Amino acid sequence: MLAYAPAMPIASLQPYAARGVFLALALMPLLAVYSPIGMTPLAVALALLAAAWAKDAPLFPMARGFWFGAAGLLLWGVVTLCWSIEPQATLVHAAKLSGMLAVAWAVHRMLPASPAPLRLLVTGFALGLGAIWLAHLTQGVTMGKDPLYWKDHRLNRSVCILAVLMWPLVGLLWRRLAPGRRTIACGTLLVATAATVLPMESQSATLGLLAGVGVAAVTAWKPGFARLLAWAAPLFLAAMLAGFTQLRAEPLANSALAGFPQSALHRLYIWEFATSRAVEQPVLGWGLGSSRYLPGGQGVVYPDKILMPLHPHNSVLQIWVELGLPGVAAFMAALWFLFRQISTLAQPWAACGAGLLTTHVIIGLTGYGVWQEWWIATGVLCSAALTLFMREEQRTG
Repeated sequence: MLAYAPAMPIASLQPYAARGVFLALALMPLLAVYSPIGMTPLAVALALLAAAWAKDAPLFPMARGFWFGAAGLLLWGVVTLCWSIEPQATLVHAAKLSGMLAVAWAVHRMLPASPAPLRLLVTGFALGLGAIWLAHLTQGVTMGKDPLYWKDHRLNRSVCILAVLMWPLVGLLWRRLAPGRRTIACGTLLVATAATVLPMESQSATLGLLAGVGVAAVTAWKPGFARLLAWAAPLFLAAMLAGFTQLRAEPLANSALAGFPQSALHRLYIWEFATSRAVEQPVLGWGLGSSRYLPGGQGVVYPDKILMPLHPHNSVLQIWVELGLPGVAAFMAALWFLFRQISTLAQPWAACGAGLLTTHVIIGLTGYGVWQEWWIATGVLCSAALTLFMREEQRTG
């Protein structure tokens, strides 16, 4: 007869799962360089590892109101199926968004089973920065690309990911090191990240990093600033949408902003077109995932680009044009609850949390589609890492 070993208790799996999580976080910077879309499977893998100790985790990690806001956004997206101009795209986006929300919930329930390996995580991040510079200096040879056709914009997603990933590592360095050493270490990390992000072609990463550093600095000085941001962020987004209704791309592209990069000028045309469609359906929207199918979106503009490539390159504008005002309200509510919770954290987590969220939001306002799985996964992984490091301190302190 065959003898079966008794099942291994879940608790005994925690140390192994924790090592897997930390190894994944250490490899995340290199993955960001060589395969940015790998953030999605990485988040799914961490969600599965989190199951090893989710039994003792809180039911609602992070702010409970955030989950209700995110769920409301998803449910309203499903409702838009009733009038969506592209029902199949709506169904696909709803399914993907449901999966990413489940992954975010699972990953944020991770509890520390062992101290985070600081040297391993710092080494992984340094290797990621180095890989970006190697790709830049060799014109893509280290990434297996032909130098004749290499463009640095291939690194845009990589630098955006590292600009967000930097924040949990800053928090961990600050808590682990002695007062004198932590200032030098955190300053070095900030300078090294800025020195890598700013010379590249991604204006989104540059804006996000600079805004994040500014917000984090003010929050470190005045912890209550994050509470102010909870109100300021929605007001800023509302003002942005109102400003878009007055946007006229042609005069700006031909005069005041003529010297800006073509990608930036193309954004103006995209935003003007998306806004014109949003005001046609301001309340209900055109349907979840419908941006690329908007009527007239294939029109050619400045100088040979289409009005709507894949998405509006602005998260809140994309939500408005697809989900209408209820979607915008749900998004702003989720953002409000996140900043409110950040304002309750001890330092340095309040400053790092505010910097992380600001960096991710600002990049989303100028760069990527709000429903892109790899970009959602980036925010999920970085936020989960910060939460995990913070819980480690709470358990040991």
